[in-house]
Amino acid sequence: MGFKWRYFEWGVPLLIVMWALSGCEYEWHLSIRSLDNSGNPTFCVSASPGCAHPGVWVSQFTVLEVPEKDTEKPYRVVWSITPMNKEATLKEVVYGVPPSGYKEEKRPELLRAGQVYQTGEYRFRLSYKDGHWAHELRPFNQMQTD
Repeated sequence: MGFKWRYFEWGVPLLIVMWALSGCEYEWHLSIRSLDNSGNPTFCVSASPGCAHPGVWVSQFTVLEVPEKDTEKPYRVVWSITPMNKEATLKEVVYGVPPSGYKEEKRPELLRAGQVYQTGEYRFRLSYKDGHWAHELRPFNQMQTD
């Protein structure tokens, strides 16, 4: 009887914790797959680095303009989307185009070369030289503003 009780004693709290965490967001990773002719990125949101796994559900996907360091300016939302239901996952996201199952909360603003932006735990900066767009993407704590 004690043997079965031990499973019940640990099993019930474990099930409660699993149930409580089931509504939480998953860890996600960001990469930039490409840039269009205007410099708008196509993001990949994945459960693992490098866009190797399926997309994930996030409660909000927001692109923030990061203020220059040593200024009093706040972060500013330049584009934001939210899911319309719990089944809507993100994988590929073209900046300014809400994917199926998502609605736009903030219309997109033009992204500027040289400006640092942040999405989740990642920061990116676009550059434009000799008619070509390029990007730099790093974890937020590894990219500073000028």
